[in-house]
Amino acid sequence: MKEFTPPIFPFTAIVNQKALKLALIIGIIHPGVMGVLIRGQKGTAKSTAVRALSNLLPKIKVVSNCIYGCDPDAPLQILCRDCRKIILEGATFDTDFIKVPFVTLPVNATEDNLAGSIDLEHAIKSGQTNFLAGLLAKAHRGILYVDEINLLDDHLVDLILDAAGGGINIVEREGVSISHPSRFLLAGTMNPEEGELSPQFLDRFGLCIGVDEVEDLSQRVEIIKRREAFEKDPLLFHEKWQAEEKKEAIRIKNAVHLVDSVQTNGYQHKNIAMICKDAGVAGHRADIVIDNASKAIAAYMERHEVDDRDIRLAASMALPHRFRKILENGMPRQEGKCRMPKIGNKSAGIMQDTEESQEESHPLDKKTDLHKTDDRKAQLNLYRQNTPSDDHDNNADKKNEVSRASGMAENRIYEIGKPVTIATRDICHDRRIISRNSGGRRNRSKTMLKKGRYVRSTMNRISNDIALDATLRAAAPYQTLRQKGPMSINIEPQDLRHKIRERKICTLLIFIVDASGSMGARLMTEAKGAIMFLLMEAYQKRDRVCMIAFKDDRSELLLPPTDSIELAKKKLEDLPSGGKTPIAAGLLQGCLVADKCFHSSKNLLPLLILITDGRANIGTDSLGLKTGTNVFHIFREIFILADHIHQKPYLKSLVLDTEEKSSIRLGRAKEIAEYMGAKYMILNEIQSQNIYGAVCTQLGR
Repeated sequence: MKEFTPPIFPFTAIVNQKALKLALIIGIIHPGVMGVLIRGQKGTAKSTAVRALSNLLPKIKVVSNCIYGCDPDAPLQILCRDCRKIILEGATFDTDFIKVPFVTLPVNATEDNLAGSIDLEHAIKSGQTNFLAGLLAKAHRGILYVDEINLLDDHLVDLILDAAGGGINIVEREGVSISHPSRFLLAGTMNPEEGELSPQFLDRFGLCIGVDEVEDLSQRVEIIKRREAFEKDPLLFHEKWQAEEKKEAIRIKNAVHLVDSVQTNGYQHKNIAMICKDAGVAGHRADIVIDNASKAIAAYMERHEVDDRDIRLAASMALPHRFRKILENGMPRQEGKCRMPKIGNKSAGIMQDTEESQEESHPLDKKTDLHKTDDRKAQLNLYRQNTPSDDHDNNADKKNEVSRASGMAENRIYEIGKPVTIATRDICHDRRIISRNSGGRRNRSKTMLKKGRYVRSTMNRISNDIALDATLRAAAPYQTLRQKGPMSINIEPQDLRHKIRERKICTLLIFIVDASGSMGARLMTEAKGAIMFLLMEAYQKRDRVCMIAFKDDRSELLLPPTDSIELAKKKLEDLPSGGKTPIAAGLLQGCLVADKCFHSSKNLLPLLILITDGRANIGTDSLGLKTGTNVFHIFREIFILADHIHQKPYLKSLVLDTEEKSSIRLGRAKEIAEYMGAKYMILNEIQSQNIYGAVCTQLGR
């Protein structure tokens, strides 16, 4: 019986989304682009566009019965082992024409599914180890589609990107050692709200496109009409768009044949290099991708030469996810959007708008997001309109200036500021260090329970959870040598493999908040805003929270570990500030809570979040140092406690520095973070940049 194939929405019938469609077409035309990452909200045609493109492409010529679908006209070095053998023996190929492969990576895919493994059935029958091709083999010369790639395990993402970049998949495991061609367009989609992709993986995607919902009312109406017509009668809808689909298919086919003859000159190479240098991108991958993508655009436009506008379009898709200097200098990075900021004057020859001087119709018109540039001043003005007046805060601070200097400010309660966006996906614990048996959403940990995702197998007996697939693969090659028993396959003790599982687990966020007089009105308001964001994150991640405040000469456990975010918010609203700054007292209390949490509960992993300006002016004498008000002894005590925290492998930490830029910066909070081995961020910088990732480097790796 022929397998049922659901109808696919026509590529050319997708309303708007020109940037998305062009990026996918570029990836098909030039394999050197190395993949397309599509970022955007749900329901913005990300998956629809990728599937529709595969249906648009013409059939490809393949070697008959080749499991990899090798191209009979390809050079010898990129053919599989069997096809090379046929050529070297002087034989000829039988050929067929097939549809371009479209392979979807399942959410629960394992390394065996992806890379391939031993052919179990053949091994049991013959005792010989043969290779069973995986999804990377099936995707050769086609499209590998990975939905929600940001949620995929890192080792699988790494495997996919290695194959996509090198065009070859190498498998060495369980008696199998083989390499085979694996050239495909990698199309990955992700929703930024569900977590970011690690920076080392981002750079390996050639192009990145941000997809937004359509805002134009008439276009939204058209989307409804087209979808309604498609669902009512898919065949009739396809007939309506058949002419457009055929026209686009011919255009792509011609571009694929033309792209090898498209040239870029020395001047254009220099400008590409200058654009990437000015953008401060790491490495040279971006330069190569822009060069290849601009050639693909020119071929799509039926030209043999690249022009400046092609380079501009290519740069707008190849650079946004690679920016380093521009982000460091304060350019906001907005969720779900990959837009092209203005590049320096050195690149003016490329980056100036040349649309009016060009008569031909380009793939992207003026309305496309890729032609928009982030206006930093406008964004900062918009931010200022939504935050309390600086004058009001400064006046409040001036009233306390004298008392703050002495550390004896009266107690005041300040409002919660605007929540600061802090991307916390990478606040995680080292999976190699700890195993827990709880459930949550933030951290992944090995678990001894027979629950969680089966990620790999091991020969070590860590549980009674037998990995049947790995056990059978280990036993299969020896069946012809073993005595026949009552079972179809003879398994011996040395064949047994055990499952390694991972679960997402709960985190206890321990807030250690500086409530002393040195914080002041504005800083306390901003600090509460940062805490509020983390509280909302905790609710979404099913984490628990705990709140400790330190002021005068003591610390106080305001809120024991709880999953009540409302209660935490109430405590935050009512938190007063004033008095001296006993940082050591806060660290000591936080460390005690973390220890108690870890040793008494198998359900939590602790994370310390210290929010302070670092201006300690009183000690605790808890270590017998007799600190008093001696600054040297005060910080000696703090650094000893901070280093003690650093030595605990299960305890991760984050320091938010609230010290004002306008005052003389002492930088004590940064020193404390270094002793703690903590991630360090400056609260003022988080506010001014609308941070694209306050914690986007990896803790615990």
